[in-house]
Amino acid sequence: MIKFAVARYKDDNYENFLGTSIDNKYETSFAFDSNGSSIYEKYNFCIEDLISKGLQNTDIVAFCHGDVKILDPYFEDKILYVFDMLPTLGVAGIIGSTKLLETCGWWLSDKSVQRGHLIQWIDNVEANKYHMIKSIGNYNDICVVDGLCMFIKGELLKKLKFDSVTYPNSYNFYDYDYCLEAKALGYQIGVFDILLEHRSSGAGIYQDDWKSNKQNFIQKWMGKGYTFPIGK
Repeated sequence: MIKFAVARYKDDNYENFLGTSIDNKYETSFAFDSNGSSIYEKYNFCIEDLISKGLQNTDIVAFCHGDVKILDPYFEDKILYVFDMLPTLGVAGIIGSTKLLETCGWWLSDKSVQRGHLIQWIDNVEANKYHMIKSIGNYNDICVVDGLCMFIKGELLKKLKFDSVTYPNSYNFYDYDYCLEAKALGYQIGVFDILLEHRSSGAGIYQDDWKSNKQNFIQKWMGKGYTFPIGK
């Protein structure tokens, strides 16, 4: 069964995007500012909330931004089928890379290792949206996925929470860090051929928060013995 976890914030456009996609069809856990000062804490709140409501090992939780619209009418069947066929798949996204450079942006890797596709708005203007195509298909050799939409197996969520200690008050690097933590536990990371539409392009590398947590991310994983680039 698919469930959703959504970290809400002011003017996140949920009602016009993700809300129209799931339309109360799925059990959804929402986290607001009162539930945490970072996306790590908010997602951990959602995990505990879903566990308290009976999260099963075989359930798949979609950690999804509010301004994402699901365009694929068969997304649920695709997700459940692939996770069922690949027991070691722990995390899957819709876009990412098989390699992560020390520059720490999946999109900064060579295009040959980028995977997935989506409809992306530019500057929050619908008229400027375009189909961002990297490499369309289903993959299970991914290093990191973009956190705009991540599907995580319930079994893994019971073992692994988001690292709110290393990245306090942050809304960046939760996706990369969780992927590497999952890989360290022996799980595969994948990318699905599922088409989504994403409103905000994000400030990313221009934010001070992204820059500071990039250093936290590098220090954490180099301290664990990793060297960049990670992946293949």
